[in-house]
Order: sequence, then structure tokens, then C-alpha cells
Amino acid sequence: MSHLTRILSCMIDWLNDNQGAVMAALTAVYAIATIVIVRSSRSSVEEQRKLRAEQFRPFVIADLENDGERHVIFFRVENLGTMTARDVQFTVTPPFINPKNPTLGLDIPLVQKGLSALPPSRALRSMIAVYGDLGETDVQYTVEVNYRSGDGREFSDEFVLDFAAHMGLKLSPSKGTHSIAETLDELARDVRTLTTQLRSLLTREIGD
Repeated sequence: MSHLTRILSCMIDWLNDNQGAVMAALTAVYAIATIVIVRSSRSSVEEQRKLRAEQFRPFVIADLENDGERHVIFFRVENLGTMTARDVQFTVTPPFINPKNPTLGLDIPLVQKGLSALPPSRALRSMIAVYGDLGETDVQYTVEVNYRSGDGREFSDEFVLDFAAHMGLKLSPSKGTHSIAETLDELARDVRTLTTQLRSLLTREIGD
């Protein structure tokens, strides 16, 4: 009998003599493995639930919108989420001031009353200032937006509105139009110059 055969024979004899202990050990391993799998599955399910909750939620933003054609700035809100936002309320710090008279507040119904509901992909805006009234204002406002989803989850987000950032943009539309006009004028002058040179060259060729 070879050495390997003797080892296998001894193992078989030991297993036969200790069947109860072996079965108990295997049962324990199976039970532990089952617990680990169940916990892992629960954790995976929870992660999926959290991910789904994050994906399916309203997300309301507040910002300033620059309308160069009408030379005004709007306070704009939009729901970028996938669910309707309900009971949308805005808290502005410091309160919006009247550009014509800084001692007066600025009454914006959208901000004062809030919104009962804002569907997904829906945007609303209210005019807040005219370019000529802004002067050199550099005031920053913090807007806290509070709302909830249809299933009762509550959300709160903050946004900083900077008028100074829009002051540099307020003349961009007119500058752009003026720049295009100047470019077209230069192109027309180049075309006229080229035409004159071609005619002169053609006249000399014919004369020769």
C-alpha cells in the first residue's frame, strides 16, 4: 500500500468515526454563509432603495437669468428632478432690495407666496431688476429653497445669487451685435478693395 493510499484510508476512517462532528461543523458553516448572504442581500436592497430615492425626487434650483434683449434680470426657479415638488418656499438672505431705493424691500410674489407645486422640467421666473436700475451693486443673496415630494420626503437646498456676475454680462448682447456689424463692414470693404484691384488688373491686361 502506497503512502498516499494510507493517508486517504486514515482520512476515511476518521470521517467515519467523527460523522457527528463533521456534520455539525458543515451545518455551522452553512448557517454562517446563509447569514452573510442574507445580510449582503439586505444591504444591496437598501442601497438600491437609496439610489432609487435619489433618482426619483424633485430638485428645485433658484438662479438669476439675464435677458439681454429686454435688458432685465429675472429671478428664476426650475424643477430639474423627476417628481413634482410641493409646498415650495423661498427664504432670501438678506431680503431682496429695491434697486431704485435700497431702503425698500422688493416684493416678488414668486418669492413671497412660494409655489404649491412645481412639476418636473417646469421653470418659472419673475422680473427682479432692470439694467439701468442696478448701478454698481455687488450684493449677494442666499436663497434657501424648501420643498417636499409627493411621498412626504422633505428637501432643503441653498443657492447664492450674485448680481455682480450678471453686471458684466448686461452689455454683451449689444456688444455682440455691434461687433458683428463691424465685421460685416470690414468684409464689405475688403470685397470692394479686391474688386477694384481686379478691375485695375484686368484694365491693364486689356491695354497691353
